[in-house]
Amino acid sequence: VGFVICAAQLRSVTTARSHANKGLFMRSIQFLLVAVVSALLGACASVPNDPYYQASAAQPFDYTQQATFADYVAHSRAQLQAHRVFFQPSQSAQELEQVAPRIYPLPAHCGKPAQGVLLVHGLLDTAYALHDMGQVLAQRCLRVYSLLLPGHGTRPADLIHTTRHEWLAAVRFGVRALAQEVDDVTVIGYSLGGLLATQVATETQGEGRSIRRLVLLAPALEVAYPTLSRIATFYRYASDWVDVDPNHIPVRYQSMPTQAVAETFLLSREVQRRLHTQPLRQPVFMLLSADDLVIDAQAA
Repeated sequence: VGFVICAAQLRSVTTARSHANKGLFMRSIQFLLVAVVSALLGACASVPNDPYYQASAAQPFDYTQQATFADYVAHSRAQLQAHRVFFQPSQSAQELEQVAPRIYPLPAHCGKPAQGVLLVHGLLDTAYALHDMGQVLAQRCLRVYSLLLPGHGTRPADLIHTTRHEWLAAVRFGVRALAQEVDDVTVIGYSLGGLLATQVATETQGEGRSIRRLVLLAPALEVAYPTLSRIATFYRYASDWVDVDPNHIPVRYQSMPTQAVAETFLLSREVQRRLHTQPLRQPVFMLLSADDLVIDAQAA
């Protein structure tokens, strides 16, 4: 499936997606095709009886309240502590630090920052995906917030009931919170994060505290296999999973819920329609690969 987003942990934006991620992507395509046929024949995909594949009782943050980003970070960390299936329980504190959203500390000489950056990771990822970038920007005296999108960081089953509207609410909140501290807001979005950033940027154009510029890293404006992704919008009612794999990377999911594929595809269609009638006026820097297996680079 052109899953917007079997994106790999990003240690450097100039590094191509790893062969491991390409393997996950291709397995997802194969799995979906087999799963659709299996569903028509009345068969079901086998899901391990493990908490990792069972939705948690994590409580979502209320993005409509008048809260600070620090409030959001504290809530997210508490939910991660209570509901995350830790890769290595003995290193739970380290894992939590890796995946949790954060406000990056500024060097002592910086003073009050005038510019800010919101980091938005991709599907299946966590805040860790853009962590190196956040550190570099904070060292240059920019106020940096990193999000953890709803359904991420705890267990992949939490994406089964998560919608694109929840992801958008998180990004809108991040932009509002950052705009309360600085006058100049940039959003950096990776894959699904780039798609979300684009949508929110079109919504805030012309407002006093709108997004000033966008940095889109392999944005999922169009998936590489839209027909297969469209199938997921129906298949999600038959099966919760497109791909079920053992977890071996603590900072991102290795299994793909069908709902996540469907919601990403639907959002990409909505953003495309919006851009046709309301093009972006902000400066945009876009970084992508012509050989990307996940997104349609030419369409982007």
